[in-house]
Amino acid sequence: MESNKKPQTGQFMDVEDPNEKKTNPHKFEVGHLTYEEFASTTSAHGFQFTVGDKSLVAKIFWYAIVCFFVLVAVSASIQSTVDYITGPGFSSEYNLVFDRTSGEAVKLADFLVCDISPWDPKKAEKNGISVDMLSYLAYLVFPFSGNDALFSDQNKDKLAELEKEYQEVVEKHGNDVNNLLDKVTRTCDETIIYCRMGMGRDLTGKECCDLNFNPGVYTTEGKCFNTAGKLDYYMIKAVKPLGMFVGVHVGEDVSSVLNPTQTPFSALSSRGITVVLFDPKDHPFISSVKKAYLLQPNTINSVAIEKSTIDSTGLQDSLIHKQECAISTDQEIITSKSPGFKLYSKENCGLSEIQRAATKFMNCSIFNLPNPDQVENCSPGQIVQFFQLFVDSGRHIKHDNQEMAADSCPLDCIKETYSARVSSHILTEGVKKIIGRRLLNTETEQHFAAMIVHYPSFDSIKIVQHGKGIFEWLGDVGGNLGLFIGASVFTILEFTLAGYGLLCRALTFLIRKVLNR
Repeated sequence: MESNKKPQTGQFMDVEDPNEKKTNPHKFEVGHLTYEEFASTTSAHGFQFTVGDKSLVAKIFWYAIVCFFVLVAVSASIQSTVDYITGPGFSSEYNLVFDRTSGEAVKLADFLVCDISPWDPKKAEKNGISVDMLSYLAYLVFPFSGNDALFSDQNKDKLAELEKEYQEVVEKHGNDVNNLLDKVTRTCDETIIYCRMGMGRDLTGKECCDLNFNPGVYTTEGKCFNTAGKLDYYMIKAVKPLGMFVGVHVGEDVSSVLNPTQTPFSALSSRGITVVLFDPKDHPFISSVKKAYLLQPNTINSVAIEKSTIDSTGLQDSLIHKQECAISTDQEIITSKSPGFKLYSKENCGLSEIQRAATKFMNCSIFNLPNPDQVENCSPGQIVQFFQLFVDSGRHIKHDNQEMAADSCPLDCIKETYSARVSSHILTEGVKKIIGRRLLNTETEQHFAAMIVHYPSFDSIKIVQHGKGIFEWLGDVGGNLGLFIGASVFTILEFTLAGYGLLCRALTFLIRKVLNR
């Protein structure tokens, strides 16, 4: 007989709570949401097509589509992040700065006129300097010659004799290397024999040098005369006839005079004229190795100058690749980074580090760079040895001398760069003879080069560098997610909360399983 017992009051019993949500074992749940609920409510595109009353084939198709584009979005976002971290950290904006409508004249850019072979054997003889010593002095101008036979162990006695003779000669000239070289090379007015600014009057070499050119400086392009701080000519229109015309006398061939066993190959191999364009802030030594244009002898050349300006102030806004920049007139920066230079530039800072390295490793200074500590100038042998050491063991020098770290030189906040398009005509024989008779008082054949330095247009390019901050990265990543799956910030929050809920549910399940053992 079946008993119909009722449970007594206070006895435990399982009572089904009508408000408790039932778990469907056939539905995957994300946190406290089923996948169906999440897919149908998320703002990400495509997920809603994977649920609902669709056939199995349709669901599989949409699952594949959604998974593919999610993978593409994640992959593109990862690549954008890697590029953001490892890339340059900035973007460049190119702007064409149009000709000013005010009609104001524009100052002609500064430039250098360099004579690659300025040697004058007659001057050397007059000043008691032998041909062998003249040949050896050329290493001061062309120091990248450490592999020459003269610096081998077999010729160390000859090198010692030349070094001893050099010390005697330079002492007679006040231990001033520049003064010594000026005694054996051509002057400005012997090199530049004529010039004319626009439609102005003709100027002799001396007048032109006094008005427009600084005293000669020595670079790897020979003896150079630059216009920085002297030239004050403004072009009222950007046309070639209103440019600056410069006539240059190419020096005689001294390759048969110099001793080939104790002079650099560069002093024997060529002669001619080079025009160099440069930012007025930069030292001529570094400018001559970057923007030098060789002119053919016995030609008239059009040197059409084009200007670009790089604005790097925005690089300070970069999140990961932040770079500081310096103003050229900041005296504190000049004193600390490029002592002895009139203005700061990154190139001048690099040259200052080279000078410090020469002082440290060779106990002497490079004669054609600023020498604020007044250290004795290096001899030809020492300067060749230093540059050979610098080239062969530059990395070791940098490790030993922390001051030479590349990062120690900040960028220029504003950097002007100039380039040129050079074209030429051949100088006629008749004009060559007239120039020789009237300007050089000689009937022998001479060689010349002429140039017209001008602006073909006053338009210029301005390059503005923008540092990439956090918003640029978010824009790249957000663009990828938005394009492929229609995701936004709210979508990311939805996935984050759903993932958090899933994690909590998994942890709760594991804890219950452990406690029920």
